[in-house]
Amino acid sequence: MGHDRFTSPDQITGDRPVDDVARRLFERGGVEAVHINSNVITVTLGVGTTSTGMKEIIEGMYTFYLPGVPVPSFEAPAAEGGE
Repeated sequence: MGHDRFTSPDQITGDRPVDDVARRLFERGGVEAVHINSNVITVTLGVGTTSTGMKEIIEGMYTFYLPGVPVPSFEAPAAEGGE
């Protein structure tokens, strides 16, 4: 696992989950930097900025049970030998 650090939205060029969370946090505004290592996200806020709403941004990325959001289905693998 590597560390990902972004100090500007212009540095976010991919479509990985890491890129998506950083992009959403920068879009919120008031963010100077985002550092992500595994499941730890560190956000450097601008002067006078609070973290209000950031928790909800992160939590909402992986919540599938909301009205209008289809629930993912995972099919069981076929049994060996055609059973």
